[in-house]
Amino acid sequence: MKSAMLALCALAFLTGGAASDPIADRQAVMKKIGGLVGRELAPFGRGEKPYDAAAVMTALKALDETVKAYDVDALF
Repeated sequence: MKSAMLALCALAFLTGGAASDPIADRQAVMKKIGGLVGRELAPFGRGEKPYDAAAVMTALKALDETVKAYDVDALF
């Protein structure tokens, strides 16, 4: 649920101010992706957390939404 809320916030951020500062917007998107992978998915791969399919799917859906919202033409 937390990841879904973060994804919605990131989506709102990206659609609201993508034209203002492309460098800052790119950095925000990459930090979002890095956070999802580093905090949500990597601990499962390293064996630090027991596998939880629901948590992995939530993180992957949030990652998918973030990537789909990534407007390459506007940010590069």
